[in-house]
Amino acid sequence: KAANVIGDAKQQLDDLKKAAGLASTFTDFNIRSNILTDLGLAEFVAGDAYDAKKHVEKALEIIPSTSFKSLGRSGGFAVALAAAGDLVGAEKWVSFAEKKLAEASTQDFYKKHSSKWLSNILRARASILDAQGLYAQAEPLHRSSLKYSKDTVIRKTSRNAEHSRVWAQALLAENLANQGRLVEAEIEAREVLNYALTRLGRHSPETAFAIGKLAIVISGQGRYAEAEKLVGAVSETYRTIGSPANSWLWAIARRYLAETLVHQGKWEAALEEYDTINKALSAQPDILQTVIGADINWPIALFQVGRVKEAHLVAKRMFNRQLKALGETHYGTAMARAILATTLAELGETKLAIDHFSFALPILMSSSQFSETESVSRGALEQQLHFIFETYIDLLSGQRHTGLDSQIKKDVIAETFLVANMARRQTVQRALSASSARATTGNPELTDVVRREQDAQKQIAGLNALLVDALSRPEKQREQRVVADLRSRINRLRSARATLKAEIDDKFPDYAVLINPQPATIEQARLALRPGAALIATYVTKRRTYVWAIPQEGEVTFAAVDLGEKELAGTVSRLRAALDPGNVATIGDIPDFDLAAAYGLYEMLLKPVEAGWKGAKSLLVVADGALAQLPLSLL
Repeated sequence: KAANVIGDAKQQLDDLKKAAGLASTFTDFNIRSNILTDLGLAEFVAGDAYDAKKHVEKALEIIPSTSFKSLGRSGGFAVALAAAGDLVGAEKWVSFAEKKLAEASTQDFYKKHSSKWLSNILRARASILDAQGLYAQAEPLHRSSLKYSKDTVIRKTSRNAEHSRVWAQALLAENLANQGRLVEAEIEAREVLNYALTRLGRHSPETAFAIGKLAIVISGQGRYAEAEKLVGAVSETYRTIGSPANSWLWAIARRYLAETLVHQGKWEAALEEYDTINKALSAQPDILQTVIGADINWPIALFQVGRVKEAHLVAKRMFNRQLKALGETHYGTAMARAILATTLAELGETKLAIDHFSFALPILMSSSQFSETESVSRGALEQQLHFIFETYIDLLSGQRHTGLDSQIKKDVIAETFLVANMARRQTVQRALSASSARATTGNPELTDVVRREQDAQKQIAGLNALLVDALSRPEKQREQRVVADLRSRINRLRSARATLKAEIDDKFPDYAVLINPQPATIEQARLALRPGAALIATYVTKRRTYVWAIPQEGEVTFAAVDLGEKELAGTVSRLRAALDPGNVATIGDIPDFDLAAAYGLYEMLLKPVEAGWKGAKSLLVVADGALAQLPLSLL
């Protein structure tokens, strides 16, 4: 139990296995049941769901039918099974708990212990719904579970009442975050953290758990610097209570810390955390695989600091695992394939990189595939996509100077234009998705079908997350029955969702176009231009700025300029100082407009493509990054 508190999974498992062996001949079911339950839960944490279920089921089976000791444990077991993706098993044991609760309701001791049992069972029911992405249906159960947990604390009918109350409210916060209600989630997370600090102290595992949930909610809002501090506090807690460097608790905390650093572009610091995890868990490959084996941010961090060969090896390993477990058309496989392609591009394997990109990008850009990913932070997912798009555009633009014929050069320009629009589409898509509910107001039929389609989408995302987790485990720990059940549920929901999407497309085509805008091609852009008009489009990446000039008639011109987003932002900021001077007392206090810098941008960005826009009578400008803050006529 002490090893469990500090997250030393290996020590805990070793001791519990010995204890189970010593107790195997005991006639006292209490001791055997306690040890087997603890052993099963420890195996769940270590990722061995198969042995975990075997031991917990044995623990419950040896409790006599006349005893109510199994009532609370079966509810807790259902929560663990739901988290492991075994929804059939979770349903079985929560139903068993409800049956035992009905039996207990006739006993004299029921009133004293009912709050504890009800909280447990409601949490189990909520966990099953959460696992299926039915967050709105789970929310009232989480709230009721929290209410009964608070009552248990007041009655002091459980030694772990305060711990249980922390878990109940932290899970409610997580549920609200999964519904996208991040402000409400933050309120609940802060309240439970204050409670844990007051009742359990600064350095308790439950307090660390509450800090971690708050960090996830804060990160989901894009407040990565704050999240970094919170996750740092979690690590400090584990250090203080004596968690070893190879504990799963510390490994997960370090992974969250690495993710917050990645989102801030602190690549060296992020990689230091990944390197530490890799070294600490090198002797425990199963836990290592569970913690960072499918974390896309790891190879991205390696790539960004120049360790491209290592990034390639990690990405290749991830892709092969995802391909085997999920198939080549799964979103997770496509993401791993695209990251692998970025490393191949940097290593000079151009043809292979383009082949991988060409296969992965249509899957990554499919709105149905994108919406079926489980991610509290869409911003983090978009950051990964932008990294992929930028690398691909860099790769394609470099092909224009390798002796290709004119038609292939035109194809390259067209492809880069399309990919840049794909990248921009993510921001547009997020804004449209956020407002789509308002667009259905006033049409009850549309409101109903959209709600059902979105519910199916959330369910698929939740089940997909469970399936990915189940398939990422080593084969010896993978239960094919659970995998088959999850696949079956997902396929049924996808079929139902496809029917609903077809109904939306057929009956409400304007709404369908609104929520799923397609990236424009060069030819589509031409069709939108009037005679005498031209389109200038820009896309800014870390290393370059890309410019397309598309006349209504005539040849499209394209330039890849060695002007990265940081340098460009600095120049735009200097130019804007004269346009928007802020609080100045006199006209003389307004800084001079930097004509040289303005013309410098013109020479770099517009002059190379002037053949495509010079003869136009009017210009349509699609600006990106810092350029969106500056009217191009000023150049």
